Amino acid sequence: MDSKKECVELIILDSAVALYRLKEGDSTQINRELGQQMALLSRIARKYDVAVLITNHVYSVFDGDGIIEPVGGTILKYWSKVVVELARSNGLGERSATLKRHRSRPEGLRTRFRIVDCGIE
Repeated sequence: MDSKKECVELIILDSAVALYRLKEGDSTQINRELGQQMALLSRIARKYDVAVLITNHVYSVFDGDGIIEPVGGTILKYWSKVVVELARSNGLGERSATLKRHRSRPEGLRTRFRIVDCGIE
């Protein structure tokens, strides 16, 4: 058995648009800046073969029949190649992960998990 471990490089951007929600000014300029940052992350991912994980806030659309949209709207949808929705499930500390977008896997694949002291089960 080979004792070498494969190293996976990862960039994590938590709450991608949180600072934009606080910033006042022209929304067109704010959206342009967000698009530029997503483009930069995309170039880094491709050039250096690095995975990029972005978390984001969502909101429920009024009169949208329960539709949930990401804050930052179409900009993040455009740049995201895979979208996973994380939600609380019924049960003590249980969560679910649902595949919302993927280029080769069907939408709607779901798994349940719990975060425990020693990791995820």
